[in-house]
Formats: sequence, structure tokens, C-alpha cells
Amino acid sequence: MIKIDKNLEDFQYEEALKKYAELYNLKKSKGKNEREFADTNKMYVIYARKSTEDEKRQVQSIEDQIGHCKVYAHNNNLHVVEIIREEKSAKTAGKRAQFNTMIETIKRGDSYNSILAWHPDRLARNMKESGEIMDLVDNQIIVDLKFSSYTYNNDAGGKLTLSILFAMAKEFSDKLSEDTKRGNHKKISEGKYIGTQKKGYIPNRDDFFRKDANTFEIYRTTWDMYGKGATQTSILKYLADNDIDMSENAISLFFQDPFYAGFYSYGTQIVDLKKVDPSFTPMVAPRDFINVQKINRDNPRGWKRSVGFRPFEHFMMCADCGRPMTPAFSTGRGGRYLKVSCGSQECKEIRRKNQIKPVTNTINAGVILDFAIKFIEEIKDQIDVKIYNNAKEKFMYGRDLNTKILKRKYQY
Repeated sequence: MIKIDKNLEDFQYEEALKKYAELYNLKKSKGKNEREFADTNKMYVIYARKSTEDEKRQVQSIEDQIGHCKVYAHNNNLHVVEIIREEKSAKTAGKRAQFNTMIETIKRGDSYNSILAWHPDRLARNMKESGEIMDLVDNQIIVDLKFSSYTYNNDAGGKLTLSILFAMAKEFSDKLSEDTKRGNHKKISEGKYIGTQKKGYIPNRDDFFRKDANTFEIYRTTWDMYGKGATQTSILKYLADNDIDMSENAISLFFQDPFYAGFYSYGTQIVDLKKVDPSFTPMVAPRDFINVQKINRDNPRGWKRSVGFRPFEHFMMCADCGRPMTPAFSTGRGGRYLKVSCGSQECKEIRRKNQIKPVTNTINAGVILDFAIKFIEEIKDQIDVKIYNNAKEKFMYGRDLNTKILKRKYQY
């Protein structure tokens, strides 16, 4: 039971009630209508952004933007509590980590509640994030917006104009992207450099690919080495001895790129460089390039090549991706073991996504043999003699033909 002091005067109770109401007003969550009439203490964050994608076209650098905003804040007595810098395009929603953090901070009511930027297009160039900003302004979650190069009034007319500016920023971003794609398409069709480096080549002043005097012959030698059976380790060592550092993945991609045989492949475009740039010098002849690709196709899991017998080659298909599986030997405590594995990266991603272990689809050769023996035992009484003899005849013919080819190729 609350004890009431009867000696207090009524005006003292009224003063105590007023103090309570003030504290209550500070703590309670306010609705939209209440916030519109509240005289909120505005605390600003300066947000400066520069797109890495349009380096040459950017009007103001990040530090220039911040400088303009600081001067604006000083001249207009704005209370700035934080500065955020971000080098990221605003074309696509959800890609800017600092922007997302700023919005979440404002939503929580922490640190700052208003934004100061150089121009509206620094905040958003896509409809999703510009719409989110307008919604937060409408609901007084973002208490105020200020721009050092644009006058914004926080009223119906100001919001309409700001929405138009956001839409114009999106239109500019879309047009910039289209112009860039159009320009790249034209340069590719002419066989010109568009920012993607090619090993052993450098762009001349007209952006055509020309031999790099320092590295072209080194890289060309690697094609000869690979075509003659060199291992990945030996090729990487050769490059390292010539002061070229390459990763295993990079050298694999290098030997798959048709550019080095004279066909420029970018996006959906394929350009015959000899037709558009007669002075272009291919690094490898088309015949040699195709032979290298055959090596890759026949041995998708690695570089170790052998002319020896490999059971089940071109015999097993992966149940996950449908690609041919490759036989290989492994060594364990009991000796050497034959296994058949799928080397497809796509297959590995499917198995990883479905949480299938091991990630690489691998089958022990013993399992394959046990299955084959069991299958033959189950159907041996159902096999037609004529069908068996016909299959045997085709098998023997194929075996003899392969033997002749191997003898001719390896001269034994």
C-alpha cells in the first residue's frame, strides 16, 4: 500500500506529475502522428559514397564529399556524430554493407537519426533502397535529410522532388551500365582490350593485343610442354624459374582459354581475332590447342597422364551429374587400390549443397566388380547365345583395332 504524505501541497503533486510525464514522454514509443509534432534533437551521420565501377566518371571523391558536408554542417549548426565512407556502387540493392549498417542504426535509434550527404544519388540509385529511405522519412524514423549540394525541405513537396531525384539517379545508373556494355561490346567485336589481362600480351595505344616482349615466349613454351606430356608441377616450376607466379587454378584456366589460339571469347561474344586484327599473333596453333583440350577432357581430374591400362575408363558415368568418371590408383596400407571418381566441380557443388559426403563422388573398383559379377550370375541363364556371340565378336574387333592403333602410335 502506497503511503501518501498529507503535508504536500496540491501544486507540489502537480510538479511531481509534470516531471513524471516528461520522463514518460522520453521513454515511451511514439506513433507517427506524435513524432510529426515532436521537437526531436537531430543528430546527423555524414554518408559519403564513391562507386568503384565508374572511377573515371565520378564527380566528387569521398574526401571531397565529406569536406563539403562538414562545411554545410558548420554553416547550418548541424550536430554530426559520425562519418561513414563507402566505395561501392548503389546500382544494386543490398550490396552496401556500410549503408545497411547506417539504416539499421537509425532504425534502432542508436547514435544518430538523420543523414547528411553530398547529393541524393550518393544514398541510392535503385528503387528498393530509395523507396526504403522515403518510407523511413515518411514515418519519421529518419528525422531529417540534408544535402550539401541540394536543398531538401522535409514536407510533401520536398519528398516528391526527392523521389524524382532518386528515380533520375536510377535512370542515370541504368544508362551508364548500358553505355558501358555497348562500349565493351564494340571493343570486343574489334578485338580490343577491355580491362581483362591476357598472359603474354599487352594492349598497345589503340588497345589491340600485342606480344609482351618479356613473357610471350615463356608462356608459348608452356603450351609446347603441356602438349608433350609435362606435368602441372613441372610447368609451374618452369614459370617460377622465369619469375612468373601462377596458381594451379590460374594455369588450368590459361590452357582452356581459346584467346591464345586466336578466338576472343567474352560473355556471349566470340571474335576471330585474325579477321578483325590481322596483326594479332596467336600463342598456339588451333590444332595444338584442340589437342590440349582433348587431354583435359580425357583426364578431367588432374594432370598426371599415363598410356598404361586404366580399367573402367569411359565406362562409368556419375549418378549425380552424368559426366564420365575417371579411374585412378591410390596407395593404402594394403597396397595399391583402384577407384573411379568424378572430377566435375559442378558435381561437387551439387553434393555439397545436398550435404552428401564425400564431396567427390568416388567408387571403389571392388564394388564395381562385385556388382558386375552378381549381375552376370543373376542373368546368365537368360542370355541368348546369338546375342552373346554377336557382342563378343564386336568386342574382339574393337579390342584388336585399339591394339593396332596403340602399336602404331607408340611403335612397339
